[in-house]
Amino acid sequence: MRVRQVGALVIAVGGMMVMVPACAGEQRGPRQSHNPAPQSPCEKKCDEAQEKAAEKCSEITAEKEREKCQTDAYEQAKSCKAGCTNADDDKEKCYKQCDDEAEECEADCRKIPKEDKGRRQKCWEGCNEANGQCKKKCK
Repeated sequence: MRVRQVGALVIAVGGMMVMVPACAGEQRGPRQSHNPAPQSPCEKKCDEAQEKAAEKCSEITAEKEREKCQTDAYEQAKSCKAGCTNADDDKEKCYKQCDDEAEECEADCRKIPKEDKGRRQKCWEGCNEANGQCKKKCK
């Protein structure tokens, strides 16, 4: 078996390979994130909670208990991040619903004869105001 070493130490232990990251002294330039998408504040909060949990897990000496602790921390972070995504999706759905309601309102405004400019203008303003109020309620 061939193992290529790139800035890290690879150790074979009992048929399992373990990779240890390079020490900080070997690092050149700013640390690059491996996450291609920027994280939201919600996702960062989830990661921070996982890191704290992982620190506590590292204090556990029994291997099985430590692995369970690490798995639980990962699952909690995964669930937390799913909640962040759902919240973002819910807000987008809410905005879309507001826009759909505004379209219906505007369709009613279009039914008002063009000659009745004052009534038509008030209708459009009412639609815009209602849309703004609707979107303020989206969370």
